[in-house]
Amino acid sequence: MIFPDLTSPLRPVIAAFYRTTYRIRPESGPGEWARVLRQLLVGEGLQVERATVLHLDLVVEKRIGVAILPSTEDLTEATRCRIREALAANGGPEVVLLMAFVPRPRLGRVDAPLHVVRGSVRRGMQDGAKDRRWR
Repeated sequence: MIFPDLTSPLRPVIAAFYRTTYRIRPESGPGEWARVLRQLLVGEGLQVERATVLHLDLVVEKRIGVAILPSTEDLTEATRCRIREALAANGGPEVVLLMAFVPRPRLGRVDAPLHVVRGSVRRGMQDGAKDRRWR
């Protein structure tokens, strides 16, 4: 997971990626993922183009390349080499985000309300304090 600072141009692209994961159907493929991601980015007022550089799917604001992978297993050394070639290409983007949309992510939802997250952390801390008292 990537946590860019508040002024990073990557921030809206990463946020759109997470929103896209909740809007796509599990059986949809990379073409559908790119279409939904593109709609969300354009809806936020960002300039999105189809990539002219090989191995990239989209280019956002002429600076951020997006490569959509069918699964996380596709992130191999060969994929990394192809992405490095895309970055080195004439007119290539400054940075490339590799996005793998998986039907059943193993991480918790990132859009949980903050008070719920804080409450679960507090409960965990209180339970830990009780455990220490009884030892």
